[in-house]
Amino acid sequence: MAVRFFGAPSGAGSWSYDEDAVSLDRSESPSGTATVTVGGPGTKTPADLTPLLGKSLIVVSTDHGRSDMMITDITIDDDSWSITGGSGLSALNQVGTINPQHRIDLPTLIGRCYFAVNYTPVPEVVVDERLKDQRFNMPGGRDNMWAMLRRFLSANALDMAWSGRRIIFTPRPGRTVYLQDRPTSSTLSVEDGQRAKEVRVNVYHRTSFGVGAQAQRALVYPSAPTKYPGADVTYGDDGSSVLTVGSGERTVATIQLSAEVSSVSQPTPVVRIPFKNGTPDVGALGNGRYVVVGKDNKPIMPAQWNDMGGGLTVKLNDDRRSVTVILSGMNYEHLAPYRICESDGKVDHPALYLFGWGGMHVDVETISLMTGAKGTDDVMSIDNPAIDTPGKGWAAAQAAADVRVGSTVSLQWKGAPPAGDQTFGVLGGCRFYYKGHWWRIESVSVGDGGVSLQAASHPLLSDYMRIYPRVGDLPIAGRTLRDLSTIGVL
Repeated sequence: MAVRFFGAPSGAGSWSYDEDAVSLDRSESPSGTATVTVGGPGTKTPADLTPLLGKSLIVVSTDHGRSDMMITDITIDDDSWSITGGSGLSALNQVGTINPQHRIDLPTLIGRCYFAVNYTPVPEVVVDERLKDQRFNMPGGRDNMWAMLRRFLSANALDMAWSGRRIIFTPRPGRTVYLQDRPTSSTLSVEDGQRAKEVRVNVYHRTSFGVGAQAQRALVYPSAPTKYPGADVTYGDDGSSVLTVGSGERTVATIQLSAEVSSVSQPTPVVRIPFKNGTPDVGALGNGRYVVVGKDNKPIMPAQWNDMGGGLTVKLNDDRRSVTVILSGMNYEHLAPYRICESDGKVDHPALYLFGWGGMHVDVETISLMTGAKGTDDVMSIDNPAIDTPGKGWAAAQAAADVRVGSTVSLQWKGAPPAGDQTFGVLGGCRFYYKGHWWRIESVSVGDGGVSLQAASHPLLSDYMRIYPRVGDLPIAGRTLRDLSTIGVL
């Protein structure tokens, strides 16, 4: 097998390529990206290798194809050295802030992820034909962008790989590969897994702000009534709290919005909130309004409030679903304390209305799946904001239940690479048949010794239907589908 290294010091010999597939567990977000490590014998100094940091490292193999990386780490021992290169996706393994994304395609989504970490240029993106017409939502917020992206991929049953110098998206289940019949080694393990009697999944229902000229603008505080009958909670606060501040003082508070937004408008003071048909007139609220009253329960004139040092400003927080409210009391002790409300002297009615732009309303529904697991009362909860439809929620619950009702089956396999010109970046998430089971590749390590795989049992009902046209024809009297999953194809 011929292997060449471009960008590595001369004398490079040993090497390995490692990658992980997107987890089926919607609550996980592994932080590792594909890496290539190249090493060799000899004495090196930091001055010899540190100039390579940030430079290209390309591995070309006659058996495995090509992988274009960027050098991120160096290691120097007494008589050897090694360098590690990360894929173009490694640039996302840092903290960034992204605005909520509504119904966008995958290339656009990836571009905005790179924009969130201020990285250019964006690598080429290749999308499977089955995904080209699909549009997706992605929650906004500030976090490690790679972790956010992995949670999004897991929730949407998508696989993503770095192959050569491109990002490739494919739907699940992954493509089928055919491994050599005689591996160098293989170890099949059956272990008693963690059990849970119930899996609960939060579904984040998202709806756009509307249509037409005002499609990007909506009232986001106080929270509107839920748009989904099955939703348990809305995203934000109900607006029942009254903000208060003393004369010449400043109060800071955080309030939750009913939506994820890209920006919020600054509200202006008024003497009353306009109503229409018994509810606040959204059309007359402009970009946001608030009313200030003094201790005499009468509204403060906006001009007086502004001229005497009063003020209320809002700042959108990094989570894109809350704001920090800074309330400053005007310099007039006689009417202090000041309240953000309308009052009849007996009841205070909160009077702060905020508008957001470029976002989505969010309602949260919790669905529950009873697993049938014996001997446990444990409840597992999955809270992945990228799960935004009941279908995705049930898929997440099923994936969790599959490994929490009994035994789990895993495989370590080592042998020659499957047929094909490109192994780098294309094996993670693929399925294969071996020893009566269908497997999904969870991690891959490639080197001079061939390909090493870590795989998990991944049976689909369709796998058995191909052999037994009717599930009722299966010779499994007295057995469960869990039993069948453990035993394999009969």
